[in-house]
Amino acid sequence: MVVRGDVLDGELLGAGTARFRRRYPDWDRVGVIGYYTRDDTEVNALCQTKMANFETVVVFAIRDLDRAGINVLGTFRTPHVTLAARDIQTLLEALISCPYQVRANPYHGNATTEEAR
Repeated sequence: MVVRGDVLDGELLGAGTARFRRRYPDWDRVGVIGYYTRDDTEVNALCQTKMANFETVVVFAIRDLDRAGINVLGTFRTPHVTLAARDIQTLLEALISCPYQVRANPYHGNATTEEAR
């Protein structure tokens, strides 16, 4: 699974992909941040730590992202991934149309690690 904080809003995703393009202008893709998880226990751990500032999280199955034409690329340190496509419009349309779950984050506002603060 891949987890992202907040909701899938086209305007927010567009701003994220634009920042990505500015940071990595030579890469032939655009992307947005996500986190790889193997199961619900790891989703819960991410909610408690890295995503405590988000009221909700969005959870994708990797097979659904793959079917939508979104590349899931390991970037930086595990569990960080980049959800990537060739251009912003393709990525936005694929993410928004891809099946996903929106889950309430029970740890929102209750960060328990330095990283989440």
